[in-house]
Amino acid sequence: MEALHRYDEFADPEQKISKGIHYCNILLNKGLYDQCIKQIKKYKTLAYKYEKFENVIDLIEIEKRWITKTQFSSVTFKQLGVLSTELIFCADQLKTSNTYWLQSNTIYKLHYEKEIAKGKENKELYRLIGDEQFIDESKATTFKAKLDRLQIKALHAFVNGNVENAYELNSNFLQLIDKNIHLKSLFADRYFSALNNYLIDSLILQKFDALLKGIDVLRTLPGLPEFKHIQHLEANVFRLSYLLELNYFVSQELFKEALLCVEQVKKGLKKHGEKIPKPNIITLRYLSAYVMFCNGKFEDCISELLRLFKIKESEMIPDLYRDSRIMQLLCHFELGDYFLVESQIISLQRYLSAQKMKYQTYGAIIRFIKQYAQKIQKPKKTDLEIKLISFAQNENEKMVFNNINYLYWIRNISKTK
Repeated sequence: MEALHRYDEFADPEQKISKGIHYCNILLNKGLYDQCIKQIKKYKTLAYKYEKFENVIDLIEIEKRWITKTQFSSVTFKQLGVLSTELIFCADQLKTSNTYWLQSNTIYKLHYEKEIAKGKENKELYRLIGDEQFIDESKATTFKAKLDRLQIKALHAFVNGNVENAYELNSNFLQLIDKNIHLKSLFADRYFSALNNYLIDSLILQKFDALLKGIDVLRTLPGLPEFKHIQHLEANVFRLSYLLELNYFVSQELFKEALLCVEQVKKGLKKHGEKIPKPNIITLRYLSAYVMFCNGKFEDCISELLRLFKIKESEMIPDLYRDSRIMQLLCHFELGDYFLVESQIISLQRYLSAQKMKYQTYGAIIRFIKQYAQKIQKPKKTDLEIKLISFAQNENEKMVFNNINYLYWIRNISKTK
């Protein structure tokens, strides 16, 4: 612990202030009054810079003792009043920060306990948002309070489904910290979290310039000293950045450009795999397989899907697991592995039946593949395409196209005539 303390005290501004307070006490106790007051002023300035009002109060208490020790010879009556006012000001700022902290953390505790979410009443959140402190921006007089106010308003926008508003609030949060760069190290964890939310909002809103610039910023964080204390930072930056980037490429059908991304994902999973939650690994492997599929690299796609199936938790994400099996079927079909295709169709139909997945899209694709593999008179690709166009526009069927764009497959990938 002593070694860790020694390591931190040179880089952590809070440690520097604490050390300075100790210096001031030593100087006062040794009767070095001139040096003591100089150090008090120096470390007060530093404490105000970082809004460490509790440290300013500690220094004021030393200053009070300094006044007594010097027998009141160095202060006027007016200066006594100013010192008292300064202490009250600091106490008020702490009270403000604490009020916002209690309010915001009460809401976040409810959020983490799934008491606040989309589709719920969220009474406590709505009540808080209606509070004057969250309506009137000027009430948040400290940096901490400003951050708490913005984050709760962003959460409110999120649960209301107002992505545009959430995007603006998360952007304001990041800008506030970026404008106060000296405070970044104190709020690095919150910056990282808000940046993640901002990037997700950018992807949903298709603000792709903001997304790509934000991903670049995200990838610089492991090299910045302010963020080094965040646990597994490099692994989390890898996970978040490539999930976002792959989703961007897939959404824009930039499959050739995405191949380089896939190579980086392979390397990253080897390096960081043990530090990444299994659902994220499954999603990264699925997206990688889909990019290979859409580039016509069917054997590589199958290999990646087999790695996905080896993860026992893969069945816990039913939509990706189901679509992975369908993608595997499509790959073997495109490779002409018709004997294997037949057994996979039987297995897949049993699975879909057990899951009560009675979508017409699946039925049409399976019939097409079955007839194409078994009959001399091959069914026409254009006939299947017409059906898929209809299904993609059907309210009850279009969700089937979320993870695999079957129209893209039949038009651009399939080798059938």
